[in-house]
Amino acid sequence: MCAMRLLVTGGSSFVGAHFCLRAAARHEVTALHHMTPLRLNGVTPLKADLRHARDQARIGALDIDAVVHIACKIQGWAPKGEDRALAAKAVNRKMMDAVLGLGKPVIYASSTVVHWDQDSPYAQSRREDEQRLKESGLPCAIVRPSAP
Repeated sequence: MCAMRLLVTGGSSFVGAHFCLRAAARHEVTALHHMTPLRLNGVTPLKADLRHARDQARIGALDIDAVVHIACKIQGWAPKGEDRALAAKAVNRKMMDAVLGLGKPVIYASSTVVHWDQDSPYAQSRREDEQRLKESGLPCAIVRPSAP
């Protein structure tokens, strides 16, 4: 098996960091982090915000083979009185826009919430991301990690 050059979004999250460490044993891994600094052996950190054009340009210039999209917001920042879950949904949409814009194969970390009888903004976001990824025509795999 030849090594791939992977871009991992959400590299400083619990799942993202564990994925990066495992993947780095066989692949070249560049991991995006936004708020939480990232220091993992064998992983190249890149501080970036997928929502901003300047960072999208930097990310697009990377020589990568595939994207592992783990980054996700459940609650976002919103002005007082506004819905934080809806704010997070908007952030997730922008992040998926950036991932799809790279035009690379995608492994997408979704959620088992897509099967629940729940219509929260988070569940809607996961379902919409999955649908958009399928419709993109990009080679992809969707995984749904579950909580223990």
